[in-house]
Amino acid sequence: MVVVIHKHELAKIMKRLGGEKSFDMSLVVEKLEKKGNKIVKMHIGQSNFKTPEHIVEAGVKALYDGLTGYTPSPGTMECREAVAEFVPKYRDVYSDIAPENVVITPGGKPVIFFGILSTINKGDEVLYPNPGYPIYISAIDIAKGKGIPYAGIDDLKGKINKRTKMVIINSPHNPTGEIIGKKDLEEIAYLVVEEYDSL
Repeated sequence: MVVVIHKHELAKIMKRLGGEKSFDMSLVVEKLEKKGNKIVKMHIGQSNFKTPEHIVEAGVKALYDGLTGYTPSPGTMECREAVAEFVPKYRDVYSDIAPENVVITPGGKPVIFFGILSTINKGDEVLYPNPGYPIYISAIDIAKGKGIPYAGIDDLKGKINKRTKMVIINSPHNPTGEIIGKKDLEEIAYLVVEEYDSL
């Protein structure tokens, strides 16, 4: 599909989408590498090692086997079943995940964006981690919600209140690496669900 914009600007709402400084940094890194500098790239979340051979082989095999068309929107059932089995076994969360409740997406940003747009109304308060992904505040702004940044778990606990409609949690946190412990998660869940009936 080709979209041609002629003599018209993008919709004003598009100006409310924030950019990602990590992509801007990629241009700086590229220039430094062209000058012969060796750079360890920690800004974009892109691995600095080659794709493992067995994954390359599986991808090539899938192409030769003709697996190149559309799949069901939530992902193939085989993939969803694998995720439903993997998460409780290796992530120590949940005990029973139905594959029907698993959705495969091309990254987290669309889910974050649609989750916020589908639940937040004008003026609703959303607590989001800062530093964090720019998509948090962009989506909150587009939904006309009120973004309330928090820095760390103790700050988050102190900001949950009856006006809180949604709490965004990122663990392990990017970029700080902070991991929320089980006790803290249970306390946050109690505040969000039981005490204040938030999302």
